[in-house]
Amino acid sequence: MNIQERLKQLTTKEKAQIKAVEVRELDEEDAGHFVAFVDEGEETYDVQIYLSEQQVQHMTCDCGNTTGLCIHQGAVLLQITQKGLKVAPTQLVKKTRAKAKQTVSTVLLQEQSKEVLTQWLMEVFKKNKALEQQFILTFSQEKVDYTVEYVQDSMQQTFKAVAGKRKTLEGVKIKKILDTLAIAFEPVNDFITVNIDKPIAYELFSKIMLDIQAFDKRISHHSKKFMDFYQNYSTWYALTLNNTQNQSVWQEQVKQLMHRIFIENSNTRTVDTVLLKYIYDHGNPEQKRDFALTLHPKVLQTTHTRYDFKMDFVSFIRDVALTHDFYEEVYAFFAIKD
Repeated sequence: MNIQERLKQLTTKEKAQIKAVEVRELDEEDAGHFVAFVDEGEETYDVQIYLSEQQVQHMTCDCGNTTGLCIHQGAVLLQITQKGLKVAPTQLVKKTRAKAKQTVSTVLLQEQSKEVLTQWLMEVFKKNKALEQQFILTFSQEKVDYTVEYVQDSMQQTFKAVAGKRKTLEGVKIKKILDTLAIAFEPVNDFITVNIDKPIAYELFSKIMLDIQAFDKRISHHSKKFMDFYQNYSTWYALTLNNTQNQSVWQEQVKQLMHRIFIENSNTRTVDTVLLKYIYDHGNPEQKRDFALTLHPKVLQTTHTRYDFKMDFVSFIRDVALTHDFYEEVYAFFAIKD
């Protein structure tokens, strides 16, 4: 897909959001490899784009968006276009690059023995627990049994290492927490994907969401990063479930999700309502129809009313009921109290 085709994917809202961000230090590090910083409010994101001629080969952004083209990537692509940067075919580039000058730290690292570096790192880790946790997650080769207990332990260690007992955190600390957890969750997410048809997949997903929500409520901050995480992680799980080849597995998980929301008084309701919406939003027509057929009797059976849920979830249930023509039958759920 070329640059223009990518930019056409942006919605009107996203195009407006792009105008509010600032692209800094756009540079072509290697042939077709563009890097830039994108400022959005008080947050800064690192964007990398790989092009071959005008074809987009690969893009990354540390904003955490995994659902497609984010506004930061879009802003960089737009600036590449506006500046008229020409990208030559990578196979034709025969640029002779001078050997990079080594930094002082690189030279010193190469001069030290393993014993000296080990001792120095041990002293650093005593003072910087966040760095120690990231080192463990990056280099550990230990085969891990991905259980709810493992996930809980990883998160608590990260919270403690980065935040300690602080009750107020600035945005940069929250970013460090989520970046560190992203390293820990990489193999966990692979495990969830492979086991999406088993109960452990949802157990791990919900544990991650609930523990981060609990930490979010414990501290005071002004960052939007936790909200972005909830949205992106729920979207990822919904897409993973929707892409399963076994639709009976999909139907059973959706049924259990609705049962927890409408029939049980589950402590996962805040997680489940968000996930349920994304499953429907990202479903294909057949899945949306099956979703509605499952939802209809659950809303009829529930003893809950609209006042037991957040307004955005109530609006979502109303829209599904109207779209699939069973709103009148479940009207009691939406009735306004006198």
